[in-house]
Amino acid sequence: MLASFQSDIDKENHGDCFVSEFRILVQRFFNRGPTVLSIIDDELIGTVYVLTVPFFDPGLGGVTILGDRVYVAANSEGLVVLDKTDPANLQALGTLDESSYFADVFFDGQYAYVAALGDGLIILDVLTNPNNPTIVGRFNPGDEIKDVKVQGNKAYLASDLTGMRVVDISNPMNPIEDTLYDSLGGVHNVTVSGNRAYLCTSANGVPMYILDITDPTNPTFLGSYYGGSSFIHDVFVENDTAYVSHWGLGLRIVDVTNPASPVEIGAYNYGGSRTHNAFLSGQYCYIEDEIIPGGFMRVVDVSDPTVPFEADSFIYSDSDPDGYAHNIYVQGNYAHISYASDGVVIADISDPLNPTLSGFYDMISYNWGVHPGSSYVYATDSHTGLWIFQFTPPPPGVEEENGESKVRDLKPTLSHLPNPTQNRVQINYSLPYPSEVLIKVYDLTGREVRNLVKDNLDAGSYSVEWNGKDDRGEKVSSGIYFVRLNAQFGQEEEFSETKKLIFLK
Repeated sequence: MLASFQSDIDKENHGDCFVSEFRILVQRFFNRGPTVLSIIDDELIGTVYVLTVPFFDPGLGGVTILGDRVYVAANSEGLVVLDKTDPANLQALGTLDESSYFADVFFDGQYAYVAALGDGLIILDVLTNPNNPTIVGRFNPGDEIKDVKVQGNKAYLASDLTGMRVVDISNPMNPIEDTLYDSLGGVHNVTVSGNRAYLCTSANGVPMYILDITDPTNPTFLGSYYGGSSFIHDVFVENDTAYVSHWGLGLRIVDVTNPASPVEIGAYNYGGSRTHNAFLSGQYCYIEDEIIPGGFMRVVDVSDPTVPFEADSFIYSDSDPDGYAHNIYVQGNYAHISYASDGVVIADISDPLNPTLSGFYDMISYNWGVHPGSSYVYATDSHTGLWIFQFTPPPPGVEEENGESKVRDLKPTLSHLPNPTQNRVQINYSLPYPSEVLIKVYDLTGREVRNLVKDNLDAGSYSVEWNGKDDRGEKVSSGIYFVRLNAQFGQEEEFSETKKLIFLK
């Protein structure tokens, strides 16, 4: 990570705060009573300072130590700065509270535009010095800004309380509102494509609205689309086709050539759908599913938009119990995923039918949005501000060891045919090196259904058959199942891959 930024340092509920690049990791502390703060200084290994801080509201978020200064995120006190020159007698030097809760982020090549809920729009220069992003402008209308998109010199803001606000950002240091389109009552997400804006309210029974923004100062209504029960959370639009995240109804593909009369041309739904976000790249639409725990990135083949189907899926295997896929941005061969409490997860989709984990950064609180630029990745943590990362994709088959590059064997592979299946399925897997192997089948709730392989195997190709029975020998019911391969090689290297299987009777 290069840097992190909080709106003049901190947030409304004041979680962990970061003033510079990490040199120390401090555990979260207590939530009740006089707060006991323990500080482990990386310059004085083994030295622990303990402080009871009655002048704080109960509960601390986190700490960063720089020299003799201790920066504490302390609930409603905001940022509290302590002097630890005398460790036995820590003194408060002052506080700074600039309440901000960062939601989505949009990067235009020079500036990061952050939807900061009650603090409106915050504009940061993140290019001049990525290690020290600075605020250059603000626009605060006094409501809840959840999303921001930028096109030209206009920022389009989604407010849950009012509607869509159009802001002139031709001078980022002095953003000025052009207009408020408030006939909807509230907007959760906004998508801008050409001379149209698509507004999603995330409210049951309320459609997606399509506006003409040829004149951004005077948006006009063109049409709407709903498509049934549940609610529309977000939409991706390309070439007059809208890929609608319809929460409980999955992905809906809508022809919006005539915005006055949108036509649904295809749909992909699945049990327990919580379709949150979608991004089209080539013939595949990558959708994020807020199923908890874990959540999926589902790879949907939309080459024929009238019959979309799930070609594969990806789940972050080290997911926190509260982690789930939230938002996604695809750039080149990589899907950048906001994985909520698991932070930023980057999946290699160079082979869309076999997405693999390429990198991750476990942010402190809740990764809401992510937007990759040409050199850096910009991500918002709802409690700890804007984070800037540098992601350098590894060359295929090459890894670093002791500072030197070496060629590494390919990863283990996993596949299965046929899918869907009614009776039996053959599971094929290959090992590029000797490994301790586990292959298990799980149901949609994560319950283990069948243990198929538990063995130490040499490098090579193998197959195992599953007859659709559980460990008790009973036939499983129709539904979605997951085949998971775990391969342990050496003392520390571990690989896992999960594939979806549809079993029919």
